[in-house]
Amino acid sequence: MKKRNIIIIFVVILFIGTIFARFTGLVSTSINTCSDTDSGKNYDLKGTVKGTYYFLIKEEYQETDYCKDENTLIEYYCVNEDMHSYKEKEEFFCELGCEQGKCLESSLKELPTPPDDDYLTIPIKEKEVTGLIQRIREWLGL
Repeated sequence: MKKRNIIIIFVVILFIGTIFARFTGLVSTSINTCSDTDSGKNYDLKGTVKGTYYFLIKEEYQETDYCKDENTLIEYYCVNEDMHSYKEKEEFFCELGCEQGKCLESSLKELPTPPDDDYLTIPIKEKEVTGLIQRIREWLGL
């Protein structure tokens, strides 16, 4: 009789747990989602992330990039991990200012391209190279 009661209690708990999981959205098919209108960390465009996050309950969210102050942008973006994606945010310093949820475009200047590789060339005399090779061979005992 005691075993039977334990089995009945176990089945009831399993049944209630299954109903609870389905009711709250906590089932194996629940996948966290996230989409970003400005395609990730794009500081010169104002974007919005939207998605669904499951943790005990189903949460729908929507966050838009904004200026925390005149030089600090709060940038929302999506992180993809296996089959799930979720939102993250970061603070980004806008050198020339932040307005309307984006950095002023001139603050995102590209670094200048370096000149030809010639400036990296260091002239080496053949005698120096030969002497260096000789010292390495002596050091190695060759």
